Amino acid sequence: MNKIKQDNFALGLLMGIGSILISSGIIILVLSIFGKTLTDDPKILLFSFIIPILLMRWYVKLKYLLSARGIILTIVFGFFVLGYYLFKIGAFASSGLNLLNS
Repeated sequence: MNKIKQDNFALGLLMGIGSILISSGIIILVLSIFGKTLTDDPKILLFSFIIPILLMRWYVKLKYLLSARGIILTIVFGFFVLGYYLFKIGAFASSGLNLLNS
C-alpha cells in the first residue's frame, strides 16, 4: 500500500493507464459473458474511466497532486482517443443528423 501512496507524476501516469486498461478489460469480459460485443454498443467503454476518476479524487484528497496530474493526463488523453475512435466508427451518428442533410 505504501508503494502507491507516493507523490510521483510517473506513478500517476502508470496508475491511470493501468486502471483504464484493467477496467476496460473487465467491461469486455462482462460483455463476452453476456454474449455481446463492443460493436453492439461501443460507448460502453466510457465506463472504463470511472475507476481512474475515483483514483484521481483519492490522490487529490491525500494532497498528492503530482500523482493526480498524471492520472488527469491519462484521463484526458484517453477521452480524446476514445472519442476519436467512436467518431470514426460512427457511434455518434443518429437519425437527427439525417434531418440536417435534407
